[in-house]
Amino acid sequence: MKTTIKKIGINGEGIAFEKKKPIFIPYTMPEEVVEYQISEQKQNYSFGELKKVLRPSPFRVQPECRSFKECGACTFMQVAYPKQLEYKKMLLQETLSKYASVDPALVDDVIGSTSPLHYRNALKLPFGMKNDTLVIGMYGANSNRFIRIDHCIIHQKRLDAIKREIVKILNAHHHKAYENANKDGLRCLVMRILENKVQVTIIGGKHDISKECIDQIMHIEEVVSLYFSENRTKKTTNIFGKEMIHLGGVKFLNFHFKDIYATLSPRSFFQLNTAQASRLYDVVVDAVADNQECIVEAYCGVGMMSLLLAGKAKKVIGIESIPEAIQNAKRNAQRNDIKNTKFMVGDAGIELVKLSAKQPIDTLVVDPPRSGLDEIMLDCMMKSDIKNIVYVSCNPSTLAKNLAVLQEKYAITKITPVDMFSQTAHVETVVLMSRVDK
Repeated sequence: MKTTIKKIGINGEGIAFEKKKPIFIPYTMPEEVVEYQISEQKQNYSFGELKKVLRPSPFRVQPECRSFKECGACTFMQVAYPKQLEYKKMLLQETLSKYASVDPALVDDVIGSTSPLHYRNALKLPFGMKNDTLVIGMYGANSNRFIRIDHCIIHQKRLDAIKREIVKILNAHHHKAYENANKDGLRCLVMRILENKVQVTIIGGKHDISKECIDQIMHIEEVVSLYFSENRTKKTTNIFGKEMIHLGGVKFLNFHFKDIYATLSPRSFFQLNTAQASRLYDVVVDAVADNQECIVEAYCGVGMMSLLLAGKAKKVIGIESIPEAIQNAKRNAQRNDIKNTKFMVGDAGIELVKLSAKQPIDTLVVDPPRSGLDEIMLDCMMKSDIKNIVYVSCNPSTLAKNLAVLQEKYAITKITPVDMFSQTAHVETVVLMSRVDK
């Protein structure tokens, strides 16, 4: 069948219409004429599979990745990078306007990346078996189908190369992929590279990695830290197990970020794109006024943003649910001799309720997971007297849902998108809001 693509979808797919019914066709672009076939039929919409581009967009480029369609993670790789930024801005405007009645004119141009490829400083990839050999890869989009991927042009080059070296070493020691039946084998490889230093965590059913294997991995020049985490839970969204077993090297990854000398444990979150994280944090810091009494950062992670904001207030309080991250945050404050910060472990919403009852809060910075702010957090924000909110979001849909509620008490003054995830439809967004009396 032949059709013309009319618009871009929020997940990066092209959208055509047949008898007013939308058809989502991945790897297509607006104004393209394509040949396709229906892959899945729903009552109100359909999914199509691209067969041939009959009239390409002038913004179509040849993807550099050999596995991009099979993998499915980089839905914009066929789009010229400047056009990717235009699409991201447009999708953000449409989502916020449709679900939160936000004026599209409030959305700034997307802050683009100087390195649209080889930008990821971390990876979390599952192991699998191919021809009785341990391999690494990904699961196809919306499926449990394992796809072997030896090379990824989104990962930093050296990170990707070290990944292959580690898999080669594990094969030399006859390690196999995890099997639920006997709860044994290797499940995932987690790696992070900062300032050319690599932290490695291997997740598996049980720790049976020999000293010789450990020594060979640690012999890789950039590897400075190695852990094993036992995880035998059949169905879990948490890659790491409860226990982290330190196998070699230093226990923490130490690095410099802007003016902060920081430390990270394996389970602690840090932004995946270091260069764009610097630009993102600049946007947040610039959005916060000077000479404040109290700033609170919810979902603070290792406290990087709180530490960067320390010069803006007499007191900065960070809240995070992961104990290891708070340990890192406290250590980071001590190492940088920043004495006006306080970090606490707990649910962001519950702790904010307690804090707001005790003291006035000038600015609240929130950077929640993709699921957005929960009801406890939203209710507290609406009932409190917090003057300003800086909302950092990685999901326009949940951002719009939350803004629809918050706008009853807060006015949006600025929206700045940042491209943290080039080649994908994802965009990070910073929203500055101020309380208004109605």
